[in-house]
Amino acid sequence: MGAIRDISPFERPREKALKYGVSTLSNIELLALIIQSGGKNNSVLTIAYNILDKGNGLSGFFSHDYESLLKIKGINKVTAIKLLAIKELMQRCEHLQVVSKAHITNSEDIYKMFRIKYFEKSNEEITILLLNHANQIIKEEVIASGSVNEVAIDFRSIFRDVLKNNCHKFILIHNHPTGDSMPSEEDIYYTKEIKKKARSLGIQLLDHIIFGKHNYFSFKDNALI
Repeated sequence: MGAIRDISPFERPREKALKYGVSTLSNIELLALIIQSGGKNNSVLTIAYNILDKGNGLSGFFSHDYESLLKIKGINKVTAIKLLAIKELMQRCEHLQVVSKAHITNSEDIYKMFRIKYFEKSNEEITILLLNHANQIIKEEVIASGSVNEVAIDFRSIFRDVLKNNCHKFILIHNHPTGDSMPSEEDIYYTKEIKKKARSLGIQLLDHIIFGKHNYFSFKDNALI
């Protein structure tokens, strides 16, 4: 990846953005604008490329945390914090797009709301979303976390949260750090058990959504609940 000075003036990210608009920039060029400057042996474009190189395009950016960013040559503490701030803003914007809606309408709403948060998780985690009668989320809470391959489900904690908040609907979401969103036999078994126990208490499990690296699986959409 060449140095900025070796690029034609109007093909440099800043000049290109000013002349043609930021929408014409590649992901690498956009990151280069944010980073602003490189080091002696690493141009800003090379640094931007290395950030994205870990994954497929922008997914490489979302997979980084503070420690992994500092391992990239040319990134100091200030730049790492700046990049994490950009990532946090993107996550909050996606979250607000769903929250601002009158109510949750489908599994894609949930996916858009939480995908960045779950993308960087290295262990499984289960979150419960409590909904009111209009399918508006009134509370979200992590109820369990575990190792890379397993997480312990406590039925009591699920129903305690639902009943304590006077709700009768809830959605479960959890992630598969391995990247595959397809449910395991245990996922299917426990989901059916939770639905059965919830029904006996007059509570409705609307959906169970599993997040992979680049997609998701909805039990409701696939007629498993």
